[in-house]
Amino acid sequence: MRLATTPGQIGAGFLAIALAALLAAVVNLWSASQTASAIHTIGRDAEPSVVLALRIGAALSDLDATAVEDALAAGMSAAGTSARWREGKASLDGLLVQASRNITYPDETVALRGLLRWTGEYQASLAEARGAADPARPFTATQRLQWSHRLVREFALPEAEALALANRKPLTDAYGQFQTSTLVSEAATIVGVLLLGAILVGTQMFLTRRTRRLVNAPLAAATVLCAGLLTGLVATAALERAAVRAAKVDSYESLDALFAAKGIAAVMNADLSLWLLDPATRPAASKSLDTRARALLDLDWRDSNESVRLVNALQVGQERERQGQAAAALAAVPARGGLLGKALSNITFGPAERDPASDAVRGLLGFLRVADQVRDRGAPDQATQALQLREREGAAALAGLDGALDRTIAVNQAEFDRRIAQATSLAAWVPPAACAVLAVIVLLSAVGLWQRYREYA
Repeated sequence: MRLATTPGQIGAGFLAIALAALLAAVVNLWSASQTASAIHTIGRDAEPSVVLALRIGAALSDLDATAVEDALAAGMSAAGTSARWREGKASLDGLLVQASRNITYPDETVALRGLLRWTGEYQASLAEARGAADPARPFTATQRLQWSHRLVREFALPEAEALALANRKPLTDAYGQFQTSTLVSEAATIVGVLLLGAILVGTQMFLTRRTRRLVNAPLAAATVLCAGLLTGLVATAALERAAVRAAKVDSYESLDALFAAKGIAAVMNADLSLWLLDPATRPAASKSLDTRARALLDLDWRDSNESVRLVNALQVGQERERQGQAAAALAAVPARGGLLGKALSNITFGPAERDPASDAVRGLLGFLRVADQVRDRGAPDQATQALQLREREGAAALAGLDGALDRTIAVNQAEFDRRIAQATSLAAWVPPAACAVLAVIVLLSAVGLWQRYREYA
């Protein structure tokens, strides 16, 4: 078959179509592998480990707060002996075991070792505080309890954050890689399919000139399929990017802030209990509580007018959200700094997310109001009133805050899992579907060109 002849040119056209289709298939498979790898790192390797580390930090903070509550309610010898403390300890142990079985990166090992060490030191110090609970030596027991509290806050919690960071960086890197690689691979895929389309059109034009026939039906069908494939691949890439972006920006970043908020709320609870337990700690405990309150929500909660305005704005935002006016709901609530302010500014999943996030802010304001009332009763003759106020209203407000945070976390985690599953599914079925379409294009081209080839051979 000589290339200068019409049969030779028809054969060369088919060869060019086949090679272009093969190139498009290879590029598409490479693109899919890059995308699938990044999605797997984000959704299956890093994010679950980050969330696990954040859960460990929140569980540690809550365990410490419970131990101080035990001492406040039943004396120093009861610190860390309540049923709630034992349940929290069992939960923390389970999380640590889970973390030890889920090591992916070297830095995780270092952080986990430090976490296990300081958790053990904390429990030993707490046991010493219970052992020193002698009426003749109350100062020693209180000091040991305070040291236990410092071990959690200044040593164990930083290791939990380091464990989260060991996975947070790969997640951030994978997301950046995903954004870059999808653009590059999408461009390469578009070029490959466009090249195939150009060859199909060029071959059709050649046959039109040479055979004086306007349309070669199989080739025309192959060209339409090629255009449809290009449109489908571009749309799929856009859906994948949107799903992963929603998982990372809308869900994961909210999860990060919400778990941190749970840990801070627990530390605030411990601060208020320490304030009641030992008058010598009151300046430091008050300062810590106020600082952490600002970290949760940048608001002057002692200004009743400002608090009322925020609560009213939360109500308006919820009403707008239920009416399907998401933009109006965001605009209704003034932007606030702090972790809960960040969560309110990142409401994406409708009333299911906005309602518990708003409840969390109300719970925080309620707890801060009780904390101020408790601290106003600092005189020795008001100690019983302060303690009752803390146990009754303070515990209820804190439970409302913690429960609202848990509900908001559940919404964001479910949405994260759903978006990652969506992106994973697209990355799994699109490449074989695209290769099947390319095979059909080659087959249609073969049928159309074979008819003309037989005429001229």
